Amino acid sequence: MPSLYELTKSTEVAINEMMALEDVPQEVINDTIEGLQGELEVKQKGVAAYILNRGSDINAMKEYKNNMDIRIRKAEKQIESLKTALLWSFTKHHIDKLDSPELSVKLKNNPPSVVINNEGLIPENYLRKKIVTTVDKAAIKGAINSGEDIPGAHLESKQRIEIK
Repeated sequence: MPSLYELTKSTEVAINEMMALEDVPQEVINDTIEGLQGELEVKQKGVAAYILNRGSDINAMKEYKNNMDIRIRKAEKQIESLKTALLWSFTKHHIDKLDSPELSVKLKNNPPSVVINNEGLIPENYLRKKIVTTVDKAAIKGAINSGEDIPGAHLESKQRIEIK
């Protein structure tokens, strides 16, 4: 079965060829065009139905991914909670090492980390400034709609397929 692109092209070519013929009655031309367009319409409906089905598949995959993300976060929180409990147990009982045939657990000191008590008291030379520049597309659209010419920007309308 030809693809939608191939069918669209061949239908267009066939219609143009039929229209160019002079000795064929108009009724025959109309019937032929109607038949070609019917075949194209069947293919278009099939493609639209496929799009709807794939959209449903995508929604199901997103839901599954969301559920997996939730399960992953829960498992990560559980691990952190268990690590905290294990650290507490080690420090409470003055244990710094646990060895067994299956695993080895050691109490290790982390390198020192900076704790900021009051960011307002930090000297200027220890602050980094971030400057973020973004294009305000809504303002540009409003300006162009009001008749302004904005260098480097223009409005463009596109079409989309909506399937319900």
